[in-house]
Amino acid sequence: MNNAAASVASPTPHSPGLPASRLSARQLAIVVAWGVLLWFVVALLIRIAPRVAFDRGVLTVLLFATGLPNAWLTVWLTRRLASLSTQQLVPATAIACAAAMLCDGIALTWTTLYGPETKDLVPAAALLLWGVANILLVAFVTARREGA
Repeated sequence: MNNAAASVASPTPHSPGLPASRLSARQLAIVVAWGVLLWFVVALLIRIAPRVAFDRGVLTVLLFATGLPNAWLTVWLTRRLASLSTQQLVPATAIACAAAMLCDGIALTWTTLYGPETKDLVPAAALLLWGVANILLVAFVTARREGA
């Protein structure tokens, strides 16, 4: 059997009998809830942030600069909370990000959770996309470094 087939067929310690990258029902529930919680916390931070934070100036640049360090922390916490193996890290992180982005799409379209509709919402929405992309990138790089 080749390595690719072996890695898919071998169960992980966290999900006996499941392929290596497949999440257990418990892990799936954790990463979906974690994604929704992260989205809600960031949405509230955007709402309470001073509007100058999104005026495309120095504060906006600083917020974007925190994307990568925050992504490393988020991926590390995701892995710990859901007890993820290397093979599960990317799919689980993608599911958490998808849950957050679904909430974000609804909130941006049909609510004023982020605050009143202003031109400041465009950089705020871009910051959310930037953060998700950083999280996915960090998960991929981490799993790749560990041999997944």
